[in-house]
Amino acid sequence: MRHLLVESPSLIKLRHRYLYRCRGRDSGQGICQWALGHVAMVTGAGQRVGKAIAASLHKRGYTVAIHYNESKDEAISFMAELNSIRKNSAYAFHADLSSNVRERAGQLLAEVVEKWGRLDFLVNSAAIYYATPIAETTEEQWDKLLDLNAKAPYFMIQVL
Repeated sequence: MRHLLVESPSLIKLRHRYLYRCRGRDSGQGICQWALGHVAMVTGAGQRVGKAIAASLHKRGYTVAIHYNESKDEAISFMAELNSIRKNSAYAFHADLSSNVRERAGQLLAEVVEKWGRLDFLVNSAAIYYATPIAETTEEQWDKLLDLNAKAPYFMIQVL
């Protein structure tokens, strides 16, 4: 996984080397001085891959916007964990990006910018899948899968 995310008006690509290494800009505690003051939003950061990406960004010094939909308890707990490491450095934002995608993406990004005055990185990690045989997949499941896995990342980038 070389390019984790990736579109923002001010910063185009977040490459593997920047996420895991500071390349001589490390404060000695794993925090990259150039990351301090920057805000990164990770969709689907309440659990699994999104949570790991958000934790890594936070470790490097980023302020992290944790997006969640159904994993509220996990997201709130994760936010508290990050804020115990560095005060006011994480906040959990709820948004259901599986319908009315463009509108909800705009609202979510506006909330992040209202909270911190900026957004520098967007990591599109929210996803859904159904462990269902193709013959048993409903049209509703298919629509939700496309909305969250394809439309949401597209419109999140578009409304930046």
